[in-house]
Amino acid sequence: MSAADIARALPAHLDWPLRFVHPEKSTELARLSVGASDIEGAVAAALGLSAEDVRAQRALIDDQVRSSARLLLEDARVAAACRRLPFLPGQTIVALGDSITDDSLSWAYQLEAVLQQVYAVDAPSVVNAGRSGDTTADAIDRLDLVLAHEPDWVIQLLGTNDVRHHGDRRIFSTGQTGTNLDTIAHLLVDVGGVRLIRMTPPPVAADVVHAATAAPGIGLRWSQADLARIGRHLLRSDPAVVDLHTPLLPRAADLLDPDGLHPNVDGHREILRLLLLSLGAADSVEEMPA
Repeated sequence: MSAADIARALPAHLDWPLRFVHPEKSTELARLSVGASDIEGAVAAALGLSAEDVRAQRALIDDQVRSSARLLLEDARVAAACRRLPFLPGQTIVALGDSITDDSLSWAYQLEAVLQQVYAVDAPSVVNAGRSGDTTADAIDRLDLVLAHEPDWVIQLLGTNDVRHHGDRRIFSTGQTGTNLDTIAHLLVDVGGVRLIRMTPPPVAADVVHAATAAPGIGLRWSQADLARIGRHLLRSDPAVVDLHTPLLPRAADLLDPDGLHPNVDGHREILRLLLLSLGAADSVEEMPA
């Protein structure tokens, strides 16, 4: 179930569907090298908007991303951490994830905006390879597309959709998800030669999600305990994994959209804050010159 499907059960917010409608990321179209500009008219028509309206609303979303990045860099701890980031000028970073990453307001787009401000020249580029609705199994199926970008780094945020319940049935067991996550790491690191950074799934407001999807009969449920179990698996396999679930859980209600599942712009900024503080904490990384 994609973010757009869930959005139909929510009060209408004009920019909400636009944040998650990126059909060019579908495996079939991506393998045909279809870009966003190629299908802009079709996306506008599907949303009942003009192409000009779509461009204008996306420009407003981009403004929110840049404003959030500027706000983040006003934090002295974050600014200091950004001077110790491990990314070299000109490198390529791929953000691999589901709708939390795919979101046009996401931590991945905010990361790109931060890097453009932090690096004086030749800032690392960020490729957003988030795709709404993806499970860890879906991500494995498209790792060839990820590696086609020849990334130096992959930052992974996956697992939220693996714990999705349709009614009483959960689509994956924790063991299946763990195996998939280990497979992704093997294919990216051991086979692809990529440096991998992983984050645990963030918390959700499970009762809000269930209420939002109950009316149209979707019957989706998420369990906080299931998300925590995936996080523990990741942390056991790699202590360097960035834990999002534990620090964000007490503030989840303020950091989520009305669907109870997707972070709002503040939530994405907090995800990125935790990521940057973790990456900039390594003693072995030299500080970039001012």
